[in-house]
Amino acid sequence: MSRGDARVRGILLLNTVRFVVEHYGEEAHARVMAALPDPASRGVFSGPAREASWAPLGPIVEYMVVAQRLLAPGDPSFHRRMGRFSGGLSRAVGGFLPMVVSKPIAVRMATKLFRSFYDRGRIEVKPVSEREMRLVLHDFPAATPHCERFCGALEALIGSEDFPLAIEEVACAADGHARCEMRATW
Repeated sequence: MSRGDARVRGILLLNTVRFVVEHYGEEAHARVMAALPDPASRGVFSGPAREASWAPLGPIVEYMVVAQRLLAPGDPSFHRRMGRFSGGLSRAVGGFLPMVVSKPIAVRMATKLFRSFYDRGRIEVKPVSEREMRLVLHDFPAATPHCERFCGALEALIGSEDFPLAIEEVACAADGHARCEMRATW
């Protein structure tokens, strides 16, 4: 399966653009759009998108790569920050804030959140201790920028001020591993 086959909710596409515009300005979005090498990718970002609609992952990853190259070439945290921004927006407007009040609820929410945002793959949550869980992503086409964004989004979505969450990727399919695996700690 290629990244182009996977689809994500339109909110990921919309929040990708929102991050660029809010942090770098409208002209930055125009620069990224002009630099996208694939005209079909530009079309994905030019057409109407709704939060609940489905969008192809491939053009979103392409936009993310071009955005970092143009706007923050020396910033290794660019995609993680994009994920935190997106997760924070989804948490604030999606009604997640009052729901995530404990670590066990956050653990259960991870699988539901994944199924809500992605049409491919699945996430397995393995509690390790009171302060740690392992997240294993199966059958999903990995791309390093998207994996970093995914980790940042989860930190914002299922972490909180009372339970700040840090996610470390310990294995990634984009690097040749069988699947992506993350260590989440509070």
